[in-house]
Amino acid sequence: MPRATLIISVYDNTDFLKVVLDSVRRQTCRDIDLIISEDAEHPHMKAFLAAYPFDLPWQHITQPDQGWQKNKALNNAIRAANSDYLIFIDGDCVLHPRFVEQHLTHAREGHILGGKRIKLNEALTRVFLNNLPPEGFMNHHLFKHLFNAKKKGLRFAEEGLYLSPACWPGLLPTLRPMHLLKGCNMSFHKKDILAINGFDEDYIRPAIGEDIDLTWRFQLAGFKLDSLRNVAVQYHLHHRENWVDQSENLALMAEKQKKGSARCVNGLEKEKTRVSIILCTYNGQAYLEKQLESIVNQTYTHFEVIAIDDQSTDGTYELLQQTAAKDPRFVVSQNTQTQGINQNFEQATAQANGEYLLFCDQDDIWEITKLEHLLDHLNGSLLYYHNSLLINENDAPLGKTTADLYAMRSNLHPLSFLLLNAVSGHSCMFHRDVLSHGLLPFPGTIYYDNWVAYIAALHGRITYIDACLVRYRIHGNNYAASKIKKHRLDDKLIRDCHQQLHQFAERTPATAPFHDWLIRLRNTYLDNRPHRRLYRIFLLLNYMKPLTAIRKKNGLHRFALCLKMAYKPLPNLRQFS
Repeated sequence: MPRATLIISVYDNTDFLKVVLDSVRRQTCRDIDLIISEDAEHPHMKAFLAAYPFDLPWQHITQPDQGWQKNKALNNAIRAANSDYLIFIDGDCVLHPRFVEQHLTHAREGHILGGKRIKLNEALTRVFLNNLPPEGFMNHHLFKHLFNAKKKGLRFAEEGLYLSPACWPGLLPTLRPMHLLKGCNMSFHKKDILAINGFDEDYIRPAIGEDIDLTWRFQLAGFKLDSLRNVAVQYHLHHRENWVDQSENLALMAEKQKKGSARCVNGLEKEKTRVSIILCTYNGQAYLEKQLESIVNQTYTHFEVIAIDDQSTDGTYELLQQTAAKDPRFVVSQNTQTQGINQNFEQATAQANGEYLLFCDQDDIWEITKLEHLLDHLNGSLLYYHNSLLINENDAPLGKTTADLYAMRSNLHPLSFLLLNAVSGHSCMFHRDVLSHGLLPFPGTIYYDNWVAYIAALHGRITYIDACLVRYRIHGNNYAASKIKKHRLDDKLIRDCHQQLHQFAERTPATAPFHDWLIRLRNTYLDNRPHRRLYRIFLLLNYMKPLTAIRKKNGLHRFALCLKMAYKPLPNLRQFS
Protein backbone atom coordinates (compact mmCIF):
# COMPACT_ATOMS: atom_id res chain seq x y z
CA MET A 1 0.00 0.00 0.00
CA PRO A 2 1.23 3.53 -0.77
CA ARG A 3 1.82 6.04 1.98
CA ALA A 4 -0.98 8.60 2.00
CA THR A 5 -1.80 12.12 3.04
CA LEU A 6 -5.24 12.56 4.59
CA ILE A 7 -6.51 16.05 3.72
CA ILE A 8 -9.23 17.34 6.03
CA SER A 9 -11.15 20.36 4.75
CA VAL A 10 -12.42 22.57 7.58
CA TYR A 11 -13.94 25.95 8.25
CA ASP A 12 -14.55 26.81 11.92
CA ASN A 13 -16.25 23.93 13.83
CA THR A 14 -13.65 22.61 16.27
CA ASP A 15 -16.17 20.42 18.12
CA PHE A 16 -16.81 18.40 14.98
CA LEU A 17 -13.14 18.37 14.03
CA LYS A 18 -12.19 16.87 17.42
CA VAL A 19 -14.43 13.85 16.80
CA VAL A 20 -13.06 13.47 13.26
CA LEU A 21 -9.46 13.57 14.53
CA ASP A 22 -10.37 11.05 17.24
CA SER A 23 -11.61 8.72 14.50
CA VAL A 24 -8.30 9.19 12.66
CA ARG A 25 -6.41 8.11 15.79
CA ARG A 26 -8.18 4.72 15.79
CA GLN A 27 -7.55 3.88 12.11
CA THR A 28 -6.26 0.36 11.43
CA CYS A 29 -3.85 1.83 8.88
CA ARG A 30 -1.83 4.71 10.27
CA ASP A 31 0.77 5.08 7.52
CA ILE A 32 -0.51 8.57 6.82
CA ASP A 33 0.24 12.25 7.22
CA LEU A 34 -2.45 14.77 8.12
CA ILE A 35 -3.16 18.13 6.52
CA ILE A 36 -5.89 20.26 8.06
CA SER A 37 -6.72 22.75 5.29
CA GLU A 38 -8.76 25.65 6.63
CA ASP A 39 -10.68 27.97 4.34
CA ALA A 40 -10.12 30.85 6.77
CA GLU A 41 -7.74 31.95 9.52
CA HIS A 42 -9.70 31.54 12.76
CA PRO A 43 -7.67 32.00 15.97
CA HIS A 44 -9.78 29.44 17.86
CA MET A 45 -8.97 26.79 15.21
CA LYS A 46 -5.25 27.46 15.62
CA ALA A 47 -5.55 27.23 19.41
CA PHE A 48 -7.51 23.99 19.23
CA LEU A 49 -5.00 22.30 16.94
CA ALA A 50 -2.10 23.44 19.10
CA ALA A 51 -3.70 21.69 22.09
CA TYR A 52 -4.87 18.50 20.33
CA PRO A 53 -2.75 15.35 21.10
CA PHE A 54 -1.67 14.42 17.58
CA ASP A 55 0.22 11.16 17.22
CA LEU A 56 0.76 11.47 13.45
CA PRO A 57 2.69 14.01 11.34
CA TRP A 58 0.37 16.96 10.66
CA GLN A 59 0.17 20.40 9.06
CA HIS A 60 -2.29 23.25 9.41
CA ILE A 61 -2.77 25.34 6.26
CA THR A 62 -4.82 28.54 6.23
CA GLN A 63 -5.86 31.31 3.88
CA PRO A 64 -7.76 34.62 4.30
CA ASP A 65 -11.53 34.28 4.71
CA GLN A 66 -12.82 35.66 1.38
CA GLY A 67 -16.06 33.74 1.13
CA TRP A 68 -16.25 30.17 -0.12
CA GLN A 69 -12.78 29.33 -1.41
CA LYS A 70 -12.63 25.61 -0.60
CA ASN A 71 -11.09 24.67 -3.95
CA LYS A 72 -8.25 27.09 -3.37
CA ALA A 73 -7.72 25.62 0.11
CA LEU A 74 -7.63 22.10 -1.34
CA ASN A 75 -5.07 23.12 -3.94
CA ASN A 76 -2.95 24.58 -1.15
CA ALA A 77 -3.10 21.20 0.60
CA ILE A 78 -2.10 19.31 -2.55
CA ARG A 79 0.97 21.52 -2.92
CA ALA A 80 1.92 20.84 0.70
CA ALA A 81 1.37 17.07 0.58
CA ASN A 82 4.51 14.96 0.76
CA SER A 83 2.87 11.60 -0.04
CA ASP A 84 2.17 9.98 -3.38
CA TYR A 85 -1.46 9.24 -2.54
CA LEU A 86 -4.15 11.69 -1.37
CA ILE A 87 -7.36 11.00 0.57
CA PHE A 88 -9.91 13.80 0.98
CA ILE A 89 -12.48 14.15 3.77
CA ASP A 90 -14.45 16.99 5.38
CA GLY A 91 -14.14 18.19 8.95
CA ASP A 92 -17.68 17.01 9.79
CA CYS A 93 -17.30 13.38 8.60
CA VAL A 94 -16.28 10.77 11.22
CA LEU A 95 -14.36 7.81 9.79
CA HIS A 96 -14.95 4.08 10.22
CA PRO A 97 -11.78 2.49 11.68
CA ARG A 98 -11.02 0.81 8.35
CA PHE A 99 -11.63 3.90 6.21
CA VAL A 100 -8.00 4.68 5.37
CA GLU A 101 -7.15 0.98 5.05
CA GLN A 102 -9.82 0.45 2.40
CA HIS A 103 -8.83 3.50 0.39
CA LEU A 104 -5.21 2.37 0.28
CA THR A 105 -6.07 -1.30 -0.37
CA HIS A 106 -8.12 -0.41 -3.45
CA ALA A 107 -5.74 2.24 -4.83
CA ARG A 108 -4.75 1.47 -8.45
CA GLU A 109 -2.96 3.25 -11.24
CA GLY A 110 -5.35 4.99 -13.62
CA HIS A 111 -8.24 4.78 -11.13
CA ILE A 112 -9.90 7.28 -8.80
CA LEU A 113 -11.84 6.11 -5.76
CA GLY A 114 -15.10 7.42 -4.36
CA GLY A 115 -17.22 6.51 -1.38
CA LYS A 116 -20.40 7.78 0.28
CA ARG A 117 -21.54 8.77 3.77
CA ILE A 118 -24.55 8.43 6.02
CA LYS A 119 -26.08 11.62 7.38
CA LEU A 120 -26.65 11.20 11.09
CA ASN A 121 -29.62 12.58 12.97
CA GLU A 122 -29.29 14.93 15.94
CA ALA A 123 -29.49 12.12 18.52
CA LEU A 124 -26.68 10.05 16.98
CA THR A 125 -24.60 13.19 16.46
CA ARG A 126 -24.81 13.85 20.21
CA VAL A 127 -23.65 10.26 20.84
CA PHE A 128 -20.60 10.80 18.64
CA LEU A 129 -19.80 14.18 20.21
CA ASN A 130 -20.07 12.85 23.76
CA ASN A 131 -18.02 9.70 23.25
CA LEU A 132 -16.87 8.17 19.98
CA PRO A 133 -18.75 4.83 19.79
CA PRO A 134 -16.95 1.49 19.19
CA GLU A 135 -16.47 0.00 15.73
CA GLY A 136 -19.58 -2.21 15.58
CA PHE A 137 -21.99 0.31 17.08
CA MET A 138 -23.31 1.80 13.84
CA ASN A 139 -23.73 -1.53 12.03
CA HIS A 140 -25.78 -2.84 14.97
CA HIS A 141 -27.87 0.34 15.13
CA LEU A 142 -28.52 0.45 11.38
CA PHE A 143 -29.45 -3.23 11.07
CA LYS A 144 -31.92 -2.64 13.89
CA HIS A 145 -33.47 0.51 12.39
CA LEU A 146 -32.72 0.20 8.68
CA PHE A 147 -36.34 0.00 7.56
CA ASN A 148 -37.49 3.02 9.56
CA ALA A 149 -34.26 5.03 9.17
CA LYS A 150 -35.94 7.89 7.32
CA LYS A 151 -38.48 8.34 10.12
CA LYS A 152 -35.56 8.66 12.53
CA GLY A 153 -33.94 11.35 10.41
CA LEU A 154 -31.14 9.15 9.04
CA ARG A 155 -30.41 10.05 5.43
CA PHE A 156 -28.62 7.59 3.13
CA ALA A 157 -28.73 5.03 5.94
CA GLU A 158 -27.70 2.16 3.64
CA GLU A 159 -24.36 3.92 3.06
CA GLY A 160 -23.51 3.70 6.76
CA LEU A 161 -23.25 -0.12 6.82
CA TYR A 162 -19.71 -1.43 6.76
CA LEU A 163 -19.52 -4.64 4.67
CA SER A 164 -16.14 -6.34 4.79
CA PRO A 165 -14.74 -7.22 1.33
CA ALA A 166 -13.45 -10.48 2.88
CA CYS A 167 -17.02 -11.79 3.30
CA TRP A 168 -19.69 -12.45 0.70
CA PRO A 169 -21.83 -9.41 1.71
CA GLY A 170 -18.83 -7.37 0.66
CA LEU A 171 -19.69 -8.20 -2.95
CA LEU A 172 -22.93 -6.24 -2.74
CA PRO A 173 -21.33 -2.76 -3.04
CA THR A 174 -19.76 -3.78 -6.35
CA LEU A 175 -23.27 -4.03 -7.78
CA ARG A 176 -23.86 -0.33 -7.01
CA PRO A 177 -21.25 1.63 -8.97
CA MET A 178 -20.29 5.22 -8.26
CA HIS A 179 -21.06 7.73 -10.96
CA LEU A 180 -19.76 10.85 -9.24
CA LEU A 181 -17.08 11.61 -6.68
CA LYS A 182 -18.07 12.96 -3.27
CA GLY A 183 -15.70 15.65 -2.06
CA CYS A 184 -15.86 14.30 1.50
CA ASN A 185 -14.84 10.74 0.55
CA MET A 186 -12.47 10.36 -2.39
CA SER A 187 -8.87 9.49 -3.14
CA PHE A 188 -6.40 9.36 -5.99
CA HIS A 189 -2.68 9.52 -6.75
CA LYS A 190 -1.12 12.95 -6.44
CA LYS A 191 0.33 12.75 -9.94
CA ASP A 192 -3.17 12.16 -11.32
CA ILE A 193 -4.67 15.30 -9.79
CA LEU A 194 -1.60 17.20 -11.01
CA ALA A 195 -2.36 15.94 -14.54
CA ILE A 196 -5.68 17.82 -14.57
CA ASN A 197 -4.25 20.84 -12.72
CA GLY A 198 -6.08 20.27 -9.44
CA PHE A 199 -9.35 21.80 -8.32
CA ASP A 200 -10.82 24.57 -10.45
CA GLU A 201 -10.73 27.82 -8.47
CA ASP A 202 -13.22 29.51 -10.80
CA TYR A 203 -15.94 27.90 -8.67
CA ILE A 204 -16.79 30.21 -5.77
CA ARG A 205 -19.95 28.44 -4.62
CA PRO A 206 -20.14 25.12 -2.67
CA ALA A 207 -20.67 21.66 -4.17
CA ILE A 208 -20.27 20.85 -7.90
CA GLY A 209 -16.84 22.50 -8.30
CA GLU A 210 -15.17 20.37 -5.63
CA ASP A 211 -16.30 16.95 -6.84
CA ILE A 212 -18.67 16.78 -9.84
CA ASP A 213 -16.43 19.03 -11.91
CA LEU A 214 -13.48 16.90 -10.82
CA THR A 215 -15.27 13.71 -11.91
CA TRP A 216 -15.85 14.68 -15.51
CA ARG A 217 -12.35 16.10 -15.90
CA PHE A 218 -10.79 12.94 -14.50
CA GLN A 219 -12.92 10.78 -16.80
CA LEU A 220 -12.15 12.98 -19.79
CA ALA A 221 -8.47 12.38 -19.02
CA GLY A 222 -9.09 8.61 -19.14
CA PHE A 223 -9.34 7.71 -15.43
CA LYS A 224 -11.83 5.12 -14.16
CA LEU A 225 -14.04 5.72 -11.11
CA ASP A 226 -14.14 2.80 -8.65
CA SER A 227 -16.74 2.53 -5.91
CA LEU A 228 -15.94 2.22 -2.20
CA ARG A 229 -19.61 2.08 -1.12
CA ASN A 230 -20.02 0.33 2.23
CA VAL A 231 -16.27 -0.22 2.35
CA ALA A 232 -14.81 3.24 3.06
CA VAL A 233 -17.61 4.28 5.42
CA GLN A 234 -18.01 7.64 7.12
CA TYR A 235 -20.64 9.28 9.31
CA HIS A 236 -21.68 12.86 8.56
CA LEU A 237 -22.44 14.78 11.75
CA HIS A 238 -25.76 16.60 11.79
CA HIS A 239 -25.80 20.36 11.39
CA ARG A 240 -27.98 22.94 9.76
CA GLU A 241 -27.37 22.96 6.03
CA ASN A 242 -27.76 26.14 4.01
CA TRP A 243 -28.93 25.01 0.61
CA VAL A 244 -27.18 26.82 -2.20
CA ASP A 245 -28.74 27.38 -5.61
CA GLN A 246 -26.54 25.43 -8.02
CA SER A 247 -27.66 27.15 -11.23
CA GLU A 248 -24.55 29.36 -11.32
CA ASN A 249 -22.23 26.39 -10.74
CA LEU A 250 -24.05 24.27 -13.32
CA ALA A 251 -23.88 27.03 -15.93
CA LEU A 252 -20.16 27.47 -15.28
CA MET A 253 -19.52 23.73 -15.57
CA ALA A 254 -21.53 23.52 -18.78
CA GLU A 255 -19.44 26.34 -20.24
CA LYS A 256 -16.23 24.53 -19.26
CA GLN A 257 -17.44 21.21 -20.66
CA LYS A 258 -18.03 22.87 -24.03
CA LYS A 259 -14.32 23.70 -24.15
CA GLY A 260 -13.57 19.98 -23.63
CA SER A 261 -10.37 20.33 -21.62
CA ALA A 262 -9.55 18.07 -18.65
CA ARG A 263 -7.04 20.62 -17.35
CA CYS A 264 -8.58 23.63 -15.70
CA VAL A 265 -6.99 27.04 -16.21
CA ASN A 266 -7.34 28.47 -12.72
CA GLY A 267 -5.99 25.52 -10.74
CA LEU A 268 -2.76 24.31 -9.11
CA GLU A 269 -0.75 26.04 -11.77
CA LYS A 270 -2.06 29.27 -13.21
CA GLU A 271 -2.12 28.50 -16.88
CA LYS A 272 -0.82 31.18 -19.17
CA THR A 273 -3.93 33.13 -19.98
CA ARG A 274 -3.34 35.29 -22.99
CA VAL A 275 -4.01 38.96 -22.28
CA SER A 276 -4.58 41.75 -24.78
CA ILE A 277 -3.66 45.30 -23.77
CA ILE A 278 -5.45 47.90 -25.90
CA LEU A 279 -3.50 51.17 -26.13
CA CYS A 280 -4.81 54.10 -28.16
CA THR A 281 -2.73 57.25 -28.49
CA TYR A 282 -2.97 60.81 -29.71
CA ASN A 283 -0.21 63.37 -29.14
CA GLY A 284 0.87 61.68 -25.95
CA GLN A 285 4.64 61.78 -26.29
CA ALA A 286 5.13 63.74 -23.05
CA TYR A 287 3.97 60.87 -20.84
CA LEU A 288 3.90 57.80 -23.09
CA GLU A 289 7.43 56.57 -22.44
CA LYS A 290 6.77 55.96 -18.73
CA GLN A 291 3.55 54.12 -19.53
CA LEU A 292 5.25 51.89 -22.08
CA GLU A 293 8.01 51.11 -19.60
CA SER A 294 5.46 50.06 -16.96
CA ILE A 295 3.81 47.69 -19.47
CA VAL A 296 7.03 46.13 -20.72
CA ASN A 297 8.15 45.41 -17.15
CA GLN A 298 4.96 43.61 -16.03
CA THR A 299 5.61 40.57 -13.81
CA TYR A 300 3.03 38.65 -15.85
CA THR A 301 4.53 38.45 -19.31
CA HIS A 302 2.12 36.51 -21.53
CA PHE A 303 0.36 39.37 -23.26
CA GLU A 304 0.05 41.28 -26.49
CA VAL A 305 -0.29 45.04 -26.94
CA ILE A 306 -2.57 46.36 -29.68
CA ALA A 307 -1.47 49.98 -30.10
CA ILE A 308 -3.21 52.29 -32.57
CA ASP A 309 -2.18 55.91 -32.99
CA ASP A 310 -4.83 58.39 -34.08
CA GLN A 311 -2.75 60.62 -36.37
CA SER A 312 -0.45 62.15 -33.74
CA THR A 313 1.55 65.18 -34.83
CA ASP A 314 4.28 64.83 -32.18
CA GLY A 315 6.64 61.88 -31.72
CA THR A 316 4.04 59.48 -30.26
CA TYR A 317 3.83 57.08 -33.19
CA GLU A 318 7.61 56.95 -33.58
CA LEU A 319 7.94 56.04 -29.89
CA LEU A 320 5.46 53.21 -30.37
CA GLN A 321 7.40 51.95 -33.36
CA GLN A 322 10.65 51.98 -31.39
CA THR A 323 9.06 49.93 -28.62
CA ALA A 324 7.61 47.42 -31.11
CA ALA A 325 11.02 46.98 -32.72
CA LYS A 326 12.40 45.86 -29.34
CA ASP A 327 9.38 43.90 -28.07
CA PRO A 328 7.51 41.52 -30.42
CA ARG A 329 4.46 41.57 -28.11
CA PHE A 330 3.62 45.04 -29.47
CA VAL A 331 1.49 45.34 -32.62
CA VAL A 332 1.54 48.99 -33.72
CA SER A 333 -0.43 50.81 -36.41
CA GLN A 334 -1.61 54.33 -37.27
CA ASN A 335 -4.97 55.49 -38.58
CA THR A 336 -5.00 57.08 -42.03
CA GLN A 337 -7.35 59.77 -40.67
CA THR A 338 -8.39 60.86 -37.18
CA GLN A 339 -11.03 58.56 -35.65
CA GLY A 340 -11.66 59.89 -32.17
CA ILE A 341 -11.36 58.08 -28.84
CA ASN A 342 -14.39 55.76 -29.12
CA GLN A 343 -13.74 54.59 -32.67
CA ASN A 344 -10.04 54.16 -31.99
CA PHE A 345 -10.64 51.89 -29.00
CA GLU A 346 -13.36 50.05 -30.92
CA GLN A 347 -10.96 49.32 -33.78
CA ALA A 348 -8.24 48.09 -31.42
CA THR A 349 -10.70 45.94 -29.42
CA ALA A 350 -11.82 44.17 -32.58
CA GLN A 351 -8.18 43.19 -33.28
CA ALA A 352 -7.48 41.75 -29.81
CA ASN A 353 -6.85 38.01 -29.50
CA GLY A 354 -6.73 37.66 -25.74
CA GLU A 355 -9.02 35.83 -23.37
CA TYR A 356 -8.89 38.95 -21.20
CA LEU A 357 -8.76 42.50 -22.56
CA LEU A 358 -7.52 45.65 -20.85
CA PHE A 359 -7.74 49.29 -21.96
CA CYS A 360 -4.69 51.43 -21.46
CA ASP A 361 -4.36 55.23 -21.44
CA GLN A 362 -1.25 56.84 -22.85
CA ASP A 363 -0.50 59.09 -19.86
CA ASP A 364 -0.83 56.78 -16.85
CA ILE A 365 1.70 54.53 -15.12
CA TRP A 366 0.85 50.89 -14.36
CA GLU A 367 2.14 49.11 -11.31
CA ILE A 368 4.36 46.32 -12.61
CA THR A 369 2.21 43.73 -10.76
CA LYS A 370 -1.08 44.94 -12.25
CA LEU A 371 -1.67 42.02 -14.63
CA GLU A 372 -0.53 39.43 -12.11
CA HIS A 373 -2.75 40.91 -9.40
CA LEU A 374 -5.84 40.97 -11.60
CA LEU A 375 -5.34 37.42 -12.86
CA ASP A 376 -4.87 36.19 -9.29
CA HIS A 377 -8.40 37.41 -8.51
CA LEU A 378 -10.27 35.62 -11.31
CA ASN A 379 -13.62 34.33 -10.05
CA GLY A 380 -15.75 33.91 -13.15
CA SER A 381 -16.81 37.56 -13.44
CA LEU A 382 -17.10 39.22 -16.82
CA LEU A 383 -15.28 42.36 -15.71
CA TYR A 384 -12.79 43.32 -13.01
CA TYR A 385 -11.80 46.85 -12.04
CA HIS A 386 -9.53 48.37 -9.42
CA ASN A 387 -8.70 51.49 -7.46
CA SER A 388 -6.10 53.97 -8.73
CA LEU A 389 -3.86 56.61 -7.22
CA LEU A 390 -4.28 60.09 -8.69
CA ILE A 391 -1.08 61.86 -9.72
CA ASN A 392 -0.30 65.20 -11.38
CA GLU A 393 1.78 66.19 -14.40
CA ASN A 394 4.99 65.65 -12.40
CA ASP A 395 4.08 62.16 -11.12
CA ALA A 396 3.38 63.56 -7.64
CA PRO A 397 0.44 61.97 -5.75
CA LEU A 398 -2.60 64.22 -5.31
CA GLY A 399 -3.58 62.57 -2.04
CA LYS A 400 -6.68 60.93 -3.49
CA THR A 401 -7.70 57.72 -5.17
CA THR A 402 -10.56 57.06 -7.57
CA ALA A 403 -12.35 55.34 -4.67
CA ASP A 404 -12.48 58.76 -2.98
CA LEU A 405 -14.50 60.04 -5.93
CA TYR A 406 -16.84 57.16 -6.62
CA ALA A 407 -18.63 54.49 -4.59
CA MET A 408 -16.70 51.57 -6.04
CA ARG A 409 -18.06 48.08 -5.33
CA SER A 410 -18.68 44.68 -6.89
CA ASN A 411 -21.87 43.49 -8.59
CA LEU A 412 -23.14 46.91 -9.63
CA HIS A 413 -26.55 47.06 -11.27
CA PRO A 414 -26.42 47.85 -15.04
CA LEU A 415 -28.46 51.02 -14.51
CA SER A 416 -25.72 52.34 -12.24
CA PHE A 417 -23.86 53.23 -15.43
CA LEU A 418 -26.65 55.31 -16.92
CA LEU A 419 -25.58 58.38 -14.97
CA LEU A 420 -22.04 57.77 -13.70
CA ASN A 421 -19.24 55.35 -14.42
CA ALA A 422 -16.81 54.19 -11.75
CA VAL A 423 -15.29 51.59 -14.08
CA SER A 424 -12.83 53.85 -15.86
CA GLY A 425 -11.18 52.34 -18.93
CA HIS A 426 -7.69 52.45 -17.45
CA SER A 427 -8.78 50.27 -14.50
CA CYS A 428 -10.84 47.51 -16.07
CA MET A 429 -10.09 44.03 -17.39
CA PHE A 430 -12.91 42.14 -19.08
CA HIS A 431 -13.38 38.65 -20.50
CA ARG A 432 -13.74 38.44 -24.26
CA ASP A 433 -17.18 36.85 -23.75
CA VAL A 434 -18.36 40.45 -23.35
CA LEU A 435 -17.78 40.83 -27.10
CA SER A 436 -20.44 38.21 -27.81
CA HIS A 437 -23.09 40.28 -25.99
CA GLY A 438 -23.24 43.12 -28.51
CA LEU A 439 -20.33 45.18 -27.21
CA LEU A 440 -19.27 46.39 -30.65
CA PRO A 441 -19.73 48.84 -32.19
CA PHE A 442 -19.44 51.32 -29.34
CA PRO A 443 -22.41 53.71 -29.26
CA GLY A 444 -21.57 57.14 -30.57
CA THR A 445 -22.88 59.04 -27.52
CA ILE A 446 -21.58 56.73 -24.75
CA TYR A 447 -17.93 56.58 -23.66
CA TYR A 448 -16.35 53.21 -24.53
CA ASP A 449 -15.53 52.28 -20.92
CA ASN A 450 -19.02 53.21 -19.73
CA TRP A 451 -20.51 50.92 -22.37
CA VAL A 452 -18.20 48.00 -21.52
CA ALA A 453 -19.16 48.25 -17.84
CA TYR A 454 -22.87 48.38 -18.72
CA ILE A 455 -22.72 45.31 -20.97
CA ALA A 456 -20.66 43.34 -18.44
CA ALA A 457 -23.09 44.17 -15.62
CA LEU A 458 -26.05 43.31 -17.85
CA HIS A 459 -24.77 39.83 -18.73
CA GLY A 460 -22.65 38.78 -15.74
CA ARG A 461 -20.81 39.85 -12.62
CA ILE A 462 -18.49 42.79 -12.02
CA THR A 463 -15.77 42.43 -9.38
CA TYR A 464 -14.09 45.38 -7.69
CA ILE A 465 -10.52 44.87 -6.46
CA ASP A 466 -9.54 47.35 -3.77
CA ALA A 467 -5.93 47.85 -4.78
CA CYS A 468 -4.26 50.84 -6.46
CA LEU A 469 -2.79 49.24 -9.57
CA VAL A 470 -2.42 52.36 -11.72
CA ARG A 471 -1.05 55.84 -11.12
CA TYR A 472 -3.83 57.75 -12.83
CA ARG A 473 -2.59 61.04 -14.23
CA ILE A 474 -4.71 64.19 -13.97
CA HIS A 475 -3.67 67.14 -16.13
CA GLY A 476 -5.32 69.98 -17.89
CA ASN A 477 -6.35 68.54 -21.22
CA ASN A 478 -6.81 64.82 -20.75
CA TYR A 479 -9.96 62.78 -20.69
CA ALA A 480 -9.35 61.84 -17.06
CA ALA A 481 -9.40 65.46 -15.94
CA SER A 482 -12.68 66.08 -17.69
CA LYS A 483 -14.24 63.05 -16.03
CA ILE A 484 -12.98 64.01 -12.57
CA LYS A 485 -14.43 67.47 -12.97
CA LYS A 486 -17.61 66.16 -14.54
CA HIS A 487 -18.60 64.01 -11.60
CA ARG A 488 -19.21 67.16 -9.54
CA LEU A 489 -21.36 68.92 -12.14
CA ASP A 490 -24.92 67.71 -11.97
CA ASP A 491 -26.03 69.71 -14.99
CA LYS A 492 -23.42 68.19 -17.23
CA LEU A 493 -24.14 64.72 -15.80
CA ILE A 494 -27.79 65.09 -16.60
CA ARG A 495 -27.09 66.42 -20.10
CA ASP A 496 -24.78 63.50 -20.84
CA CYS A 497 -27.32 61.05 -19.45
CA HIS A 498 -30.05 62.50 -21.67
CA GLN A 499 -27.89 62.19 -24.74
CA GLN A 500 -26.96 58.61 -23.92
CA LEU A 501 -30.45 57.48 -22.99
CA HIS A 502 -31.56 56.70 -26.53
CA GLN A 503 -28.54 54.49 -27.16
CA PHE A 504 -29.03 52.64 -23.88
CA ALA A 505 -32.68 52.06 -24.72
CA GLU A 506 -32.05 50.90 -28.27
CA ARG A 507 -29.07 48.63 -27.51
CA THR A 508 -30.46 46.94 -24.38
CA PRO A 509 -31.94 43.48 -25.11
CA ALA A 510 -35.69 43.20 -24.78
CA THR A 511 -35.11 40.37 -22.27
CA ALA A 512 -33.55 42.78 -19.74
CA PRO A 513 -35.97 43.31 -16.82
CA PHE A 514 -35.69 47.09 -17.12
CA HIS A 515 -35.86 47.31 -20.95
CA ASP A 516 -39.44 48.60 -21.01
CA TRP A 517 -38.58 51.07 -18.25
CA LEU A 518 -35.75 52.51 -20.39
CA ILE A 519 -38.06 52.87 -23.38
CA ARG A 520 -40.73 54.60 -21.31
CA LEU A 521 -38.15 56.93 -19.72
CA ARG A 522 -36.75 57.83 -23.12
CA ASN A 523 -40.22 58.54 -24.45
CA THR A 524 -41.01 60.93 -21.59
CA TYR A 525 -38.12 63.13 -22.70
CA LEU A 526 -39.44 63.20 -26.24
CA ASP A 527 -42.72 64.55 -24.87
CA ASN A 528 -41.86 67.11 -22.17
CA ARG A 529 -45.39 68.13 -21.16
CA PRO A 530 -46.03 68.53 -17.40
CA HIS A 531 -47.94 65.25 -16.96
CA ARG A 532 -45.08 63.41 -18.69
CA ARG A 533 -42.62 65.03 -16.25
CA LEU A 534 -44.66 63.73 -13.34
CA TYR A 535 -44.62 60.27 -14.86
CA ARG A 536 -40.85 60.65 -15.35
CA ILE A 537 -40.42 61.30 -11.60
CA PHE A 538 -42.20 58.04 -10.87
CA LEU A 539 -39.98 56.16 -13.33
CA LEU A 540 -36.75 57.61 -11.95
CA LEU A 541 -37.66 57.02 -8.31
CA ASN A 542 -38.52 53.42 -9.16
CA TYR A 543 -34.82 52.81 -9.90
CA MET A 544 -33.30 55.59 -7.78
CA LYS A 545 -31.01 53.27 -5.80
CA PRO A 546 -29.14 51.69 -8.76
CA LEU A 547 -29.19 54.94 -10.76
CA THR A 548 -27.31 56.79 -8.03
CA ALA A 549 -25.30 53.85 -6.58
CA ILE A 550 -21.93 55.13 -7.80
CA ARG A 551 -22.51 58.64 -6.48
CA LYS A 552 -20.92 59.38 -3.10
CA LYS A 553 -23.85 61.36 -1.75
CA ASN A 554 -26.51 60.79 0.89
CA GLY A 555 -30.08 59.77 0.16
CA LEU A 556 -31.41 63.33 0.07
CA HIS A 557 -28.86 64.40 -2.55
CA ARG A 558 -29.65 61.32 -4.62
CA PHE A 559 -33.36 62.09 -4.45
CA ALA A 560 -32.71 65.69 -5.49
CA LEU A 561 -30.62 64.52 -8.43
CA CYS A 562 -33.48 62.34 -9.67
CA LEU A 563 -35.81 65.33 -9.46
CA LYS A 564 -33.37 67.42 -11.50
CA MET A 565 -33.20 64.65 -14.07
CA ALA A 566 -36.97 64.65 -14.25
CA TYR A 567 -37.44 68.41 -14.67
CA LYS A 568 -34.37 69.37 -16.70
CA PRO A 569 -35.56 70.14 -20.25
CA LEU A 570 -33.88 68.42 -23.15
CA PRO A 571 -34.55 70.08 -26.48
CA ASN A 572 -32.01 68.04 -28.42
CA LEU A 573 -32.88 64.45 -27.58
CA ARG A 574 -34.77 63.97 -30.86
CA GLN A 575 -31.53 64.22 -32.80
CA PHE A 576 -30.49 60.91 -31.29
CA SER A 577 -33.76 59.12 -32.13
